[in-house]
Formats: sequence, C-alpha cells, structure tokens
Amino acid sequence: MSRVGIVDQSTSKFTKDTLLSVEELACEPCKEILERHKNTDLKIDSVFLSTTADIQYGSTIVSEYLGLKPRISQRLDNLCNSGSNAIVSAYSMIKSGLCKNALVVGADIKQTKGSQLVWDISRGSFTLPVYWAALFAKVHMRKYGTTEEQMASVTVKNRKNAYLNRNALFRKKISVKDVMNSKKLVEPLKLLDCSYVCNGASAILLSNEADSKMYTDFPVWIEGIGSSVEAASFSNVSSDLSSIHSTKSASDMAYSMTNITPK
Repeated sequence: MSRVGIVDQSTSKFTKDTLLSVEELACEPCKEILERHKNTDLKIDSVFLSTTADIQYGSTIVSEYLGLKPRISQRLDNLCNSGSNAIVSAYSMIKSGLCKNALVVGADIKQTKGSQLVWDISRGSFTLPVYWAALFAKVHMRKYGTTEEQMASVTVKNRKNAYLNRNALFRKKISVKDVMNSKKLVEPLKLLDCSYVCNGASAILLSNEADSKMYTDFPVWIEGIGSSVEAASFSNVSSDLSSIHSTKSASDMAYSMTNITPK
C-alpha cells in the first residue's frame, strides 16, 4: 500500500475573541495551503473537519466556502481527541485508496459546546476536566516525587516556545515564580498550569506517495499511527492514575507499524 505523507500545513493566529463562525475560521489556514498550491495540479478529493462546535455538515460548508467539491466530506467530534481522529480517518482513507489528497482542518471557538460541557455529571463523577488533571497530578507527585515547581517549569517552557510563535495567543515569557503565584484552582493546579480557552484553527494536507512528490520535496511520512479509548467517565478509568493507559496502548500500536522503539 502507498505511504501517506504530510505535504503542507498552516495555522491561524489564536485569539481571545473572534467574530468568525467556526466554518469561517476553519477556512483561514486552508486558504493559505490552497494559495501555495494554486499553480500545481492539486486535486483535493476529501475534506475532514474536526470541531466540538454545535454545527451540522460543517465539512461540507467549509468545502463550499473553499470552492472544493470533494468525493469524501466528514466532520469529526471527540472533544480533545477530535484532531487526532480526523488525521487517523484521513490517513486510513488514503491508505486504503479511497482518496489521494485529504485536507484535514481542526477549528474551534471558545463559545462552542465543547468548552461549555459540564463534564461527567450524568455519570456522577467530576464536573470539570481540571479535577481529572488534579488527581493525575497528585498521584504522579506521590509516586515519583514530582514537585509543583517542576510542573510549573512545563508552563514556562511552553510560554518560551509561544514567544517564538507568531500565531500564539500569549507571546510573553513567564517564570516559575509567576506560575506558582497565580490563582489556585484545584490543588495542586494553578491558573497558569492550565491552557486558555481561545479561538483558532490548524490544517494539514495529506497525500499518497505518488502525489506527495508533486507538492513538496520533503514530505513528512506517517510511518505509524495509533489510537485507544479507555473510558469517558472517571469512574471507569484505570485505578492506576500514575499513567494514562490509553496513551501507552496507542503508542504501542504506532510503534508496532515501524522499526522504531521507545527509548
């Protein structure tokens, strides 16, 4: 079977507020990709939209806005795993020969349903994802001796990278002290430990092996891919909270497709 490569990508600027609809926002990075290939024979025959927005047939609307008439058009929603699911679906379609070139775009605005869900209350567990994260963090601290300062250093590293990214929401370096002094949310997590809900979109163009070479000299080949679901509610998550077992299962699946092993 043909290999699948990433031949182009684009990301919109992330903002606190927007007047754009999810569909309009999704078009922003897509238009950049299409503009770069306007003088090539690029024929996009599938469009995949990942979003938590409360919309119908969004991928078809995005396709129409972009002037595309793909054979395959799908919208995927699996909350924070939506983007990965869209890539897995596009990869599988190309790998099977059902399409050649797939435009995959993920977009969300902070007013969408995915950001307003009261998590898990119907199953009697925790109402917001920050509670999940706090429990995982506490167990990790207890088992491995991880400190709050070490967790804060992750935010510091992320903000340092964001400072270099022209599309980032926050382009200001911060210190471990800044994180430690930020508002406490759920012990041991503080405000700056958490990500900010914002508006933005990213897109990639996937192609089969033959077409990839027509659109770039340096395709990024997807050698392995994996996914795994453990539970939707916290009550069904493994009793061992020192690791996320679905992540390990998905990684094992991806590694098994390659000659690469974790080190």
